[in-house]
Amino acid sequence: MMEKAFLLILDDVWNPIDLDRLGIPEPQVLRGGKIILTTRSFDVCSQMADVPLKIAALNEDEAWSLFCKSAGEVATWKEIQPLAKAITKECGGLPLAINVVGASLKQKRMVEVWKDALNALRRSEPPIGSGLDDKVYNPIKWSYDLLPNECIKSCFLFCCLFLEDYQIVEDTLIRYWLAEGLLEDHHDIEEVMSRGITIIQTLKDRSLLEEGGYLSVKIHDIIRDVSIWISSLPENECISLVRSGIGLEETREDELSVKSYNRVSFMGNEIRELPNALEECPTVTTLLLQENRKLKHIPDDFLPAFKSLKILDLSDCSSIKSLPPCLDQLVELRILLLASCKSLESFPPVGGLAKLQVFVCSGTGISTLPQGMEKLTNLRQLDLSSNHKLTVIPVGLVSSLSNLEDLYLCENGQLKFIGESGEIVAQLREIMSLKRLSYLNIGLGRSASTLETTDSLLNWMKKLNRFDFFIGEPKFVVPWPRRISTKSVFSMISTYGENGLSYNKYELHLFRGL
Repeated sequence: MMEKAFLLILDDVWNPIDLDRLGIPEPQVLRGGKIILTTRSFDVCSQMADVPLKIAALNEDEAWSLFCKSAGEVATWKEIQPLAKAITKECGGLPLAINVVGASLKQKRMVEVWKDALNALRRSEPPIGSGLDDKVYNPIKWSYDLLPNECIKSCFLFCCLFLEDYQIVEDTLIRYWLAEGLLEDHHDIEEVMSRGITIIQTLKDRSLLEEGGYLSVKIHDIIRDVSIWISSLPENECISLVRSGIGLEETREDELSVKSYNRVSFMGNEIRELPNALEECPTVTTLLLQENRKLKHIPDDFLPAFKSLKILDLSDCSSIKSLPPCLDQLVELRILLLASCKSLESFPPVGGLAKLQVFVCSGTGISTLPQGMEKLTNLRQLDLSSNHKLTVIPVGLVSSLSNLEDLYLCENGQLKFIGESGEIVAQLREIMSLKRLSYLNIGLGRSASTLETTDSLLNWMKKLNRFDFFIGEPKFVVPWPRRISTKSVFSMISTYGENGLSYNKYELHLFRGL
């Protein structure tokens, strides 16, 4: 080979290969020699390749053309074509999946066979006789099996709970992992986030996750199907029930009563009612119900069945008006998400949720905070933003949450901190007692000009990693650039706070340079 030009193709490489040991000259040794390798691992690619190329999924037209070649003319028949196109879409632009599924349906003339194949794919199951499990599912599962440890495997399988093509916010995903005990709970949240980002990057490098939008990731449709399939296997340590985004109008009691489930996702459906009398679900730690906008009521006997629940997401269940009084019986709960529950007006006591770490109650209709909030001393993130009817926070409540790291209070209704005798206390004076706070998001209304730029306040502000101030009308964000002095920030706030900063002033680069 040393004397001849050559092209060597190494397909489906899982580990770096020592070409010298195989007697293969490096391409640069022999002018004209080329080696092409295909791999699902970015680590292998980066170690062996001079020019890495990421192969994109097929677009809609390309995928349909390939499917028709594999399935034959029958795919274009009038009664079958809509099913064939839906099946093609389920393959997510993955050529191998399109070829395998198309070939399995070649010359199948009965509409029922095509319907069955589509239903199976939508359930994340290989269609009967398709060979999809051997040729597509098992190779992807092998990539999963090669992940470094069980913790990272469980982190990956969590991603299948979300909707197809869902933009999974990295920060939220990492907090989910932390709540489930998949990440070591360091004293410093930055350490936790760094570990989480490392795991996300590992999953990206193995082509199990993809880049999403800003600070988010997504999972390819077929890889999601495979992860759902893996999550349903009895030998898996963490078994999931995934029914997200399939148009469900109700949940079946017998389906939820399976004793072995650890994670349950019904997000993104049309669910109107939840089971009233439910057998205990002792092993479920995660319950995702977000984006069920027709759900108006949670039965009193529903939540107590989940004794081990650590994560409850009801975000964007916009028709729910109240939560059941049994909420604070979820003593293991770490994360409670109620963002954009805009009809939510009443709230039961929460004092029993002593282990709660993340409480997001933004964009709701509440006018008062729930009783017992001062007992949530393990809270690390509290989001009370965009509650326009909320105008009062009792003095001492925020300062009692001594472990708070992230606090969101912007866009509320002229929010005031009120003492027992009715006096108004300066917001920042109350918040300054939070020694672990690293991010503050707050609206100061038109009171910014009354801020006292004391040394203690300035020194405290310097300890924050970042803050967003919303001052005056209309509201705008004042970022915190390290290179601009704190005194300059407060001098500018005091000067312009009464009327709010004008757009022109902002464009004069008072806070530019981030």
